[in-house]
Amino acid sequence: MIPATFLTPLDTDKDNLPFHKAAMFVCDTNENIFLTGKAGSGKTTFLKYIRSQTKKRSAIVAPTGIAAINAGGETIHSFLQLPFGPYVPGNAGGFGSQTGGVEDKHSLLARLRFRDTKLQLLRKLELLIIDEISMVRADVLDAMDLVLRHVRRKNHLPFGGVQVVFIGDMFQLPPVVLPDEWEILKAYYPGTYFFDSQVIRQNPPLYIELSKVYRQKDIVFIDLLNRIRTGNVTHEDIDTLNARYIDDASNYKGYIVLCTHNHLADTINKQELDKLNTPIHKFTGKITNEFNIKNLPTEMELNLREGAQVMFIKNDLQTPRRYFNGKIGVIDRISADGIKVSFPSDPKSLPVTVDLEVWKNVRYVLDAKKGEIIEDELGSFAQYPLRLAWAITVHKSQGLTLEKAIVDLNRAFASGQVYVALSRCTSMEGLALRSRLNIENVMVDSRIIDFAETETADAELDDRLEISKRHAYLTKLIQACSFTELLTALEQWSVDLFKIKIGPVKENAELIQKTIDAIKQAQKHAETFHWQVQEFFNAGQDVKTYERGIAAAQYFSAKVLTPVLADIDAHLIILGGQTKVAKQEKLWKTIRITIDQKKAELLKIIPA
Repeated sequence: MIPATFLTPLDTDKDNLPFHKAAMFVCDTNENIFLTGKAGSGKTTFLKYIRSQTKKRSAIVAPTGIAAINAGGETIHSFLQLPFGPYVPGNAGGFGSQTGGVEDKHSLLARLRFRDTKLQLLRKLELLIIDEISMVRADVLDAMDLVLRHVRRKNHLPFGGVQVVFIGDMFQLPPVVLPDEWEILKAYYPGTYFFDSQVIRQNPPLYIELSKVYRQKDIVFIDLLNRIRTGNVTHEDIDTLNARYIDDASNYKGYIVLCTHNHLADTINKQELDKLNTPIHKFTGKITNEFNIKNLPTEMELNLREGAQVMFIKNDLQTPRRYFNGKIGVIDRISADGIKVSFPSDPKSLPVTVDLEVWKNVRYVLDAKKGEIIEDELGSFAQYPLRLAWAITVHKSQGLTLEKAIVDLNRAFASGQVYVALSRCTSMEGLALRSRLNIENVMVDSRIIDFAETETADAELDDRLEISKRHAYLTKLIQACSFTELLTALEQWSVDLFKIKIGPVKENAELIQKTIDAIKQAQKHAETFHWQVQEFFNAGQDVKTYERGIAAAQYFSAKVLTPVLADIDAHLIILGGQTKVAKQEKLWKTIRITIDQKKAELLKIIPA
């Protein structure tokens, strides 16, 4: 039986089978996954869940700065040094050159300037999660594929062999592509969506959809939203929605207006704030170190009054939860003790004292000693998790749960915008329209519908899961019990050591050669092991594969690497008692760390 690394925490919905099946694919296989679902079906929860569960070296990226901050990761462009202009596959401008702001394979690779530590990080990366994939352009994905294949020296594998999880809903907000950019890209791509990229067309991921909706409870409303999402809306649906049309919003206290443009939302918020007679209070956020002001989740300077309608922009971490991301309330009191917010729509709830929150700007770095990918905090932003909430743009409402909303799309209908706006609402009763809808306003790109038909069937997922778990375990065994990369590094370090002409030169040469010989011998045994476990695997003998893997890991760890590490430790003690040997001492410590990381990789094969 192949062991699983995935565990089911107690605080998840155990009956949500697609959720847990997708999690098993991420944690226990190397399969690329497209994880999608209707608004409010738990995509963000899934991301956080995998982040807490996976033992793989992982990173999270997103197409925009705000999305990256919310996801707790980096932007795609900063993580992989991608250009902001169009990327075209092939050779558009000559080797290493650039034409009119357009990057091709040669110009993009020529401009890469990764530090050695970043190169090592990308080579050790096992899992890459891309959030908000609906807004990622096809050419950006191909550029990601190119960089990862090049850096990881695995040109034959999509994304250089990194497992990629794409999270998002293609029926929501689309990629932003300017007309002049599309004039360039249309010669290479059938469309702008991520699934139009060459790497996805050639290597389609497993398509898994979360089917259970948590935001809405009324099945009639859920079904109506789904028809809007997929473009199957009827005239009766439009009539049902237009029955929520209102001429005057003055009586709709506690509602938030969803509109199309920032200036409209800002104007409404300012006008409503100015109507209040209470004193204005200014709360200035604090940026520490590096935090792009364009990525602030709320205003740097919050202008608030008692009586102002506000929205929480973070989930409460207390138990029981007092508020959630998108919950609307009214400022009850502002004093030296802080800000108190009450919830008139929920008479049973008590006012909440709002605490300052901190958002982190992180980048991924490699822990040199452990060989693990960790988050390095570049900077932070501290502010109250509030924003004025008489109005907000549809774009900024993505991911929010709203109990009462007035939708005012003002005849500016982008693809998916109607669905995003309406699906923020928890119920039909909490929805009002300031502009009537026509059936043409909610049409969906047929190419998205065609892509949705590629969803992987449940029966195929079950079969694929077991097969993929076996393949992933075999790959893990062979990679752990392989020493070619270590040998390459040792041979390079030996060159560096031979250049040193002071200190224990003879002892350095003898020990590095002894170490190389031991690892070469280990690699010979490893090649025999690879052949054996491949035979067991092909014969379906999983127990023998598992047992042989444990035996090999124990042998290589105890009989090969432990003695090598002991010899290096003894040599470092000798170096510690001498002078003018700092350079070679540093080299030997680096060698020791690398061999110790290989030992740790082997020990992961052995059950605790």
